[in-house]
Amino acid sequence: MVVAITVLFSNFLAAAHDVARLTKKVNKNIKVILGGNHITNAVLDYGFSSDKKSNLPDSIVDLEDKNIDFGMIGEGEKPMVR
Repeated sequence: MVVAITVLFSNFLAAAHDVARLTKKVNKNIKVILGGNHITNAVLDYGFSSDKKSNLPDSIVDLEDKNIDFGMIGEGEKPMVR
């Protein structure tokens, strides 16, 4: 099973983490994927950063959440099938 959570805007991030936590509470084997504009743009912003160590994007912190298994940048529909 897979649950994919789209975070269009960073201000919805806390809700996404809640959904991930509840998903794992139901079944710890469900794979949780975080995607959407938030993670995509955070990764792109990180690529433009001149000081990468002090300007870690929020998406890296998101992936440290034990309830999120994967992050997907860009459009996810076709890569998800692969």
